[in-house]
Amino acid sequence: MHNSHDILIVLVPVILLLGLGVIAAVGSRTLGLNPIVGYLTLGLGFHAAGLNSVSDTSTISMLAELGIVFLLFDIGLHFSLGHLSDQARDIFGFGSL
Repeated sequence: MHNSHDILIVLVPVILLLGLGVIAAVGSRTLGLNPIVGYLTLGLGFHAAGLNSVSDTSTISMLAELGIVFLLFDIGLHFSLGHLSDQARDIFGFGSL
């Protein structure tokens, strides 16, 4: 049985990253950008600063996989065949570059 202190040690980095993610999303929306831009900026900022708020690599791996799942879910929500056909020239022309 885990004691509550051990559980709190695991949850603090996750709560910190989720809170900063919310701030990044709101900030990017305020600037008129997609929240994904805020998340990427936050991740690049952490990497550039060398901050290791999460030292457990399994936690980082799990959060990265969840981020990819949510990104694909968001893309799926905004996907439409009409939009794809309207932008087919740009997608297939610039996509090959």
